[in-house]
Amino acid sequence: MKKLFKNKLFIGISLFVLFFVTRIILILFGLMFRAWINCIWLGSSFLIFIWGIFDFYNRSQNKIAKGILSILIAIALIFTFFPMPMIEVPLGLLYAAEFAGELGVLPSKEDVIEYNGYKIVGYHRFAFWDTEVDFYEYKNLFFVGSDCLLYSYGYSFDREDGHFYAYDEMKTFTIEDIVERIKN
Repeated sequence: MKKLFKNKLFIGISLFVLFFVTRIILILFGLMFRAWINCIWLGSSFLIFIWGIFDFYNRSQNKIAKGILSILIAIALIFTFFPMPMIEVPLGLLYAAEFAGELGVLPSKEDVIEYNGYKIVGYHRFAFWDTEVDFYEYKNLFFVGSDCLLYSYGYSFDREDGHFYAYDEMKTFTIEDIVERIKN
């Protein structure tokens, strides 16, 4: 067992699994981690995982395994970091950002909005053409509510009347509308 926990690859995979198990348990209690916790947890898990792959590569004595692993690492690096000809964006990073955004794990921006003593958190998700913002109830520094109060394409602050407005394809919502959903 001690050998297993010295293996960085195992630790990286275990941290990823632990993240998603913790996420499922928190959702059962109506909570989610804030975005900054997700970034730290997943970022450190990913770095440990990559470190484990290179550590495994360096410790491997089998030349065939090293050759196969070298080819897989090269393909993964090309897929992840080099832009594809037609879309000019690295396809691997595009899919990773889209997947993380859909899970609500890594929003591109997080806004905490306070109105009449209520706080809501707006998560700006990665979207191909438009901005997408999901609003959640603010719980504390570490957690938000797991239920999306409002899904919108964006929001702005109107200086003339002093209100925040969120909008989607059909309707414009005020922050008061979102706060009313929290109260009910």
